[in-house]
Amino acid sequence: MREVLARLAPRLRPRRAPGLLEIIDEARRELKEAWEEFHLAGSDLVDYTIFKINAAERRLTGLLRQARRQGLTAWPPLDRQ
Repeated sequence: MREVLARLAPRLRPRRAPGLLEIIDEARRELKEAWEEFHLAGSDLVDYTIFKINAAERRLTGLLRQARRQGLTAWPPLDRQ
């Protein structure tokens, strides 16, 4: 019984919630995938893929604004001496 619990224990531990940077990376991937779907979509799915692109762009834009408000940047600040 202990062996079974020992094997299951790592799976039962709560996972760390993703940080804002990880969520932004995920949103970037979703936008890229939406564009790829658009290029592969037939005429039936063009409207759907455009909707997906617009939604992904708005999500990414909102997350980037949130990151800016929190002071997150892609590069370290310049040391101007």
